[in-house]
Amino acid sequence: MYGESFRDGLQHDRTTSTEKGFIGQMKAIDSHIKFMETIKNKYDYDMDVSISTYCTKYNEELKDKYKNFKIIFNCENELIGWNKIAMKSLNNYDLSDYDFILLTRNDICFKDEFINNFTINNEKVLFVSQQWTYHDCYKKDIPNINPTIISIPKKFFNITKNISVDGNCWDFLMENYGLTNNDMGFLLNTYHDADSYKDYNPYYYMVGRDQTTKWHDKDKINTNFNTTCVIKCYNINNTYV
Repeated sequence: MYGESFRDGLQHDRTTSTEKGFIGQMKAIDSHIKFMETIKNKYDYDMDVSISTYCTKYNEELKDKYKNFKIIFNCENELIGWNKIAMKSLNNYDLSDYDFILLTRNDICFKDEFINNFTINNEKVLFVSQQWTYHDCYKKDIPNINPTIISIPKKFFNITKNISVDGNCWDFLMENYGLTNNDMGFLLNTYHDADSYKDYNPYYYMVGRDQTTKWHDKDKINTNFNTTCVIKCYNINNTYV
């Protein structure tokens, strides 16, 4: 897990460590623990926790919540950006000891639909979904993705040397590691913006901000979601591409 913890605000708001932020973060951690316990019960996998976040007055409370798991904790005093903070969480372990990685943000609360339906895939890098069609679900025939949850199997651990946790990750992995459309896919066959304040997501919500019930692409199904986008999408200027 990576990024800010104990958040209390919308996108670009740097407010943290409030009472509301604390309550929300505890809910998120409870969902992470429930997920790891479910993985243990279904697959007999033990999961360890790697956290790279920013320092707050609640550092000890955060670590204590994961006390029943092996945990490596790193916190930064200055903002260093999404990709760098994500890389720090991936570099905390000797990955040769592991079979898969679930990469997500600290402020993500997993919903039961995700926890109960998640399946370990040993053959593909899986992103939670393709981006919503309201703006830019693909660019130049390459999917623009929602990177909030990424499942990485052992066969692709080489991508952890340098990974993008932005919407361009599909393209990034093709250009930098030679992955193909057949090497990647989605956990959901529906379209969702990453921000659960702006667009509904059945798998998670971001704590510290309200979640919307509005699903902009509710009636749109990506029937070929393991490869590329198959419907028209708007670009940032709201014209069809």
